[in-house]
Amino acid sequence: MLDRLVMVGVISTLALCGLHSACPADDSAAAAETELDKDYPRATLPEAVSGEETSLVDLHGCKATVIVCLSLECPISNEYVPTINAIAKAYQDKGVSFFGIDPNGGETLEEIAAYAQQQKLPFPVVKDAGGKVSRRLLYSVTPEARVFDQSGKLVYSGRIDDRYRRGGATDENVAKDLEKALDEVLAGEPVSQSRTKAIGCPIQVREPR
Repeated sequence: MLDRLVMVGVISTLALCGLHSACPADDSAAAAETELDKDYPRATLPEAVSGEETSLVDLHGCKATVIVCLSLECPISNEYVPTINAIAKAYQDKGVSFFGIDPNGGETLEEIAAYAQQQKLPFPVVKDAGGKVSRRLLYSVTPEARVFDQSGKLVYSGRIDDRYRRGGATDENVAKDLEKALDEVLAGEPVSQSRTKAIGCPIQVREPR
């Protein structure tokens, strides 16, 4: 029954998003930017569980770094959490660092901390109040990933996989875009598909009225 309710929520959200990567509202994280920043961010942001100001440089992996934009309330983002957790665990011993970033105005640091613990996220989550970092990385929906290589250059931008490529949950033969990009980075090869279209809930940086 619970799975059925979750699926209904996901389908409803896809309908609202027009069955594609939704165009962000005027106050979205991407509204004020036109070009994706290809350098690893060097900002300092509060980490949710510890509550401490954290330099993003300290979260950089020795081989690669994945920054995933998440939301507490988006059913598509929530549906992806087990997949993201599994990928993070599978690659952590390969020198790949993961962390989440949440720029949504209506989601507090305390709420993010509770969510991270409830979902057993195996990586830190930082709060990007005002969306300064998220604007630079042109996040527009959740969930959405950015991958940086060892030198701090952006090598992949987009979806976790393509399960919603036709506007709804597809079969098990999904293209594992994020994992493919990581495998190519770890093999010292160029990422064959550096940008993909993410589908999810639009990011809202402003506090809800």
